Amino acid sequence: WHGNKPDYPEMFYRANCRGISMFMDEPAVHMAWFFQRHGPFTKTLSGPAGAARFLEARVRDDIKTGNYSQLRLHNMLRNQYDLGDMTIREDHYPAWETMEWSVYYQMKAGLPGAVHEGRYTNKADVNVFNADYDTRIPDTPENNMRIRYAWFRGAARMFKGDWGTAIYGQCEESIAPLAVTMAWDMGARYVWYWTSDRLHHMPYAEQLALTRHLREHARKNPRKPLAELNHAAQAAILLPDGYVMTGFHMYETNVFHLDRINEKGLRYRDVLKPAALQMERYLKESIPFDIIYNDGTPGWQEYDEAVIVGEDGSARWYKKGQLAGDPPLPKRTPAELASKAPNIRIRHEQPAADAAPLSVKLTADIDNDGKPVGLRTRDWGTPNWTYMEAFWRVYDDPAEPRFHIGRTLEHTFRKPGAYRITVWTCNEDGVAGRAETTILVGGRK
Repeated sequence: WHGNKPDYPEMFYRANCRGISMFMDEPAVHMAWFFQRHGPFTKTLSGPAGAARFLEARVRDDIKTGNYSQLRLHNMLRNQYDLGDMTIREDHYPAWETMEWSVYYQMKAGLPGAVHEGRYTNKADVNVFNADYDTRIPDTPENNMRIRYAWFRGAARMFKGDWGTAIYGQCEESIAPLAVTMAWDMGARYVWYWTSDRLHHMPYAEQLALTRHLREHARKNPRKPLAELNHAAQAAILLPDGYVMTGFHMYETNVFHLDRINEKGLRYRDVLKPAALQMERYLKESIPFDIIYNDGTPGWQEYDEAVIVGEDGSARWYKKGQLAGDPPLPKRTPAELASKAPNIRIRHEQPAADAAPLSVKLTADIDNDGKPVGLRTRDWGTPNWTYMEAFWRVYDDPAEPRFHIGRTLEHTFRKPGAYRITVWTCNEDGVAGRAETTILVGGRK
């Protein structure tokens, strides 16, 4: 149609008419922004499971109303034409989503699929798992893709949906060809690009080159039906309901930082560590696996084996739905065991006055034998790569500690108290070194 005026009813007689809703934009990202803006509300949620229910509710509402609703085209036409008692519903568009851990809950809420925003990076995506959960997953592009796609394929299997990937300008060029061919091989329905320029977007020439690469791969590697490919995983890792496995903090908000203590007395990172260890085992043993949640949804019993992780840090191993004991642990090579964490210490000078408000400047002194430390990232707005070298957390509010990236931290404490500060970095294997200090702030003078 021309502009915003659909050619009705001719449009419905066109074989290529797929409506006007290509995707729902980033439901989990928008929820994370909401959490970040509304910290007091976020603290009232009933833990990780409460956050998951909130995400499901938002997606259900977005499907019914708003810019990404199933009735968007219907409402547009209704303003111009008498539709009588006919309802025009678009019900087959996926989410376009950054947060891979969220797609299970989005499909559970009613979306028929999800496409990942592919900003895949070496020395970052895998190593943040190694650093946070003390795993030794080899940092290869193949492992990166298997972890990412395990969320999508698992959700598609559990809810009979579709999935895919979208290559972005921030994706490392050497990974992009593998990302699209592995997605094809594993059962992706969608391979998209975000168009033009070099920030989020992908130059047209690169889109053409990747498309030709994928078509040639598809010609040489015809695949089985998608439903069969989406059931190819032999194993499933079931996380506790709402415990999304991410780096730094869950749900992209400091309220759910990984050192927060749950009702069982465990840190979130300790709850999730058994799941990360099983990821390491499956990757090293070349066992295809999915990542799903233990939220009562039936179907996990159909996997050849499954590991159910509990909020108490337990891990129960099932074979064909029957309890088989404790799951095996991953095997590690001598080189993996010998990899040493960088030495890191916090340097700061005691200010002349220690009364609130107190401004401090702390520096992370790091020794890694001259080798890079931290996680690689593309410099925002440029084609250059750099390292995020140190990651701080300031516990001025224990319920919502502040997060900071960089070798230097500057912070002002507004109230008297003893404040814990932590910092960590990692080597190129993802082995983390950590340090912490306490800042004492006296009463006002």
